[in-house]
Amino acid sequence: MVAKRALLLLLPVLVLTSACCCPWTVRRAISNLTEEGSGRTVTREYDLTGFSEVVISHAFQAEVTHSESYRVSVTIDDNLERYLKVEKRGAVLYVGLESVTLMNRATLQASISLPDLRSLEASGASTVDLSGFRPTGRLNLEVSGASTVRGDLEAQDVRFRISGASTVTLKGSARDGDIEVSGASRARLEDLQLVDARVEASGASSAHVTLSGRLDAEASGASTITYGGNPTLGRISQSGASSVKQR
Repeated sequence: MVAKRALLLLLPVLVLTSACCCPWTVRRAISNLTEEGSGRTVTREYDLTGFSEVVISHAFQAEVTHSESYRVSVTIDDNLERYLKVEKRGAVLYVGLESVTLMNRATLQASISLPDLRSLEASGASTVDLSGFRPTGRLNLEVSGASTVRGDLEAQDVRFRISGASTVTLKGSARDGDIEVSGASRARLEDLQLVDARVEASGASSAHVTLSGRLDAEASGASTITYGGNPTLGRISQSGASSVKQR
């Protein structure tokens, strides 16, 4: 009887100790929260400067625009504001949500302006519209999780990684392109005038490019690479019902 009473007294301590030693348990419970938008929106402005990289997630619709000054504005349903994460770490601006799963419709909009864009990452069914950038260095673009990036740019070098049923549609020009498309994704770059490009498509993906210099291309897993212009063909590889062909 005494032993049983002692065990009952120790039980709360054991539970608390387990929670402290296994924080993933608490995080997992929090991440399972579900919400839906209230239909009443609020707009918040953030005094953040000095960033050249942008990360967008959680189905946000974002406009990322060139400007001589910085501006970060977010419009969101008022009941979702407590989950909003807008922060700058080093040179990176993060816009997304934390600890919530959205149900049904919600308003998640961001307007971001900055002088120079070096890197953009979009994930989680986000949509990003780019406008007006002319980076002098390399522009890195990573798009995943059924996200979309579209717009215009004038760049020197571009590095695109597109995966998970995502789509990138860009127009403008760039000197060198390093492009990888996978997981049923699409690179719609026929209006982005390139000089040289290395293009890799896999997993039922497609890439459409236009260039005037050298093309190195590898298509696999029922993927398609089409090219316009009159490039010099370098290393060309086709396998698994895939093709590399001129438009």
